Amino acid sequence: MIAAHPDYLARRGEPLVPADLAAHDCIAFEGLQTYRNWAFGAGAAAQSVAIRPRFSVNTADAVVEAAIAGVGIARVMSYQAATALSERRIVTLLRGHATAPLPVNLVHQPHRVQPLKRRAFLDFVQPRLVQALAAVEAAVRAA
Repeated sequence: MIAAHPDYLARRGEPLVPADLAAHDCIAFEGLQTYRNWAFGAGAAAQSVAIRPRFSVNTADAVVEAAIAGVGIARVMSYQAATALSERRIVTLLRGHATAPLPVNLVHQPHRVQPLKRRAFLDFVQPRLVQALAAVEAAVRAA
């Protein structure tokens, strides 16, 4: 998801299409890889837009905090910004150009008979994960 603080948008204007990001300060999330192109859309409508980072950090929390501080436009996973969105400290942008959501999976080795500890963990975490993801989706929709 793409997001920014309302004060930043008041100063610089809101990007209406991905290409508008060329005229904006962006916050780059650079961990093990450098991402200077942001992908938008899917299928035939897919496009990649080069960004001009004003600020680069290596944690999602720092990206969100920089966006809250009005440094620029951020790109993070929706769950990483759910709290800031629900508290209205940032707003989402370019919703009509979003990429398809990534799936969340609990991956484990298959066994004919599951070890009890694994089965207990899966039974414990699965409904909580579903609930947490539903809360994130609700926060994003409401923002």
